[in-house]
Amino acid sequence: GGYIGVQAAESVMAETADAPQIDFSDKKSFAYATIRERMPVILSKVVDDVHNTIREASDDPAKASLVKEAMASLNMLTGLKYEMQTNKPMRLLKDSLSDVALWNAEIALQNGKGWYEGVWLFVECYLYRRIAEALSFSELLRAHDPFAAQKQQSYLSSLAGMEGLAAYLSSSACTDRTQDATTFELLLQFDLWGNRSDLCLHTSFDSTPDGLARLQAADQAQLEERRHKILVDHSDLLWKLMQSFREAGGRQVDFVLDNAGFELFSDLCFAEWLGEARDAS
Repeated sequence: GGYIGVQAAESVMAETADAPQIDFSDKKSFAYATIRERMPVILSKVVDDVHNTIREASDDPAKASLVKEAMASLNMLTGLKYEMQTNKPMRLLKDSLSDVALWNAEIALQNGKGWYEGVWLFVECYLYRRIAEALSFSELLRAHDPFAAQKQQSYLSSLAGMEGLAAYLSSSACTDRTQDATTFELLLQFDLWGNRSDLCLHTSFDSTPDGLARLQAADQAQLEERRHKILVDHSDLLWKLMQSFREAGGRQVDFVLDNAGFELFSDLCFAEWLGEARDAS
């Protein structure tokens, strides 16, 4: 389900400062499913992508030394999967990337914890940092994005949804100021469901247009179908807040973005409308 909420930042900080950190102890939790199922699949896809990249490079005799170096990185990735699945201790990083000291200081605080014994957020970030470590030792792979093909396919398959959202944004319903409350709520929901495009949430990802259509929402009918899946909806409070911004001549509205593709596009559409409506600057 989705969440549309509004709360003062100070209140959120006070409530979460001493909140228990989510770990993998509950085998029925999404956290446990993440480390047991999602993360191994994500890493397997990285291994496959790197293997294909090396295979393509091996066709060029001039890249023989680069291929040999890249194979060592590939072996590091396969070893990483074994470490994770057998709950080995999270070791210090060995590369020379700019953030290695910061990371190693945090890893040292884990006191030799295994993958299944750490905090979910840290462990998942540690996985991606270990992938970066492995790639950094190879000149061939150092600048390579092992997720690029998935991102590109997701973007291309999202074009129809983007066109539908763009059409709504330029429609009379979106430019008629008397309909601002309804438009605000609809764009907010488009933004909410755009977050479901996050590739890491869908390890068995169907990147076809039909597959993405089941995740995203590109028209009002789809939004209405999914309304019952919104667990918490403070849209009315948010709209009142936006009205106060408008009365003040517009206020700064920040978007917290952790993905590209359709999610970024829905954010940009929402930001465009807020600016045009003079709710935000």
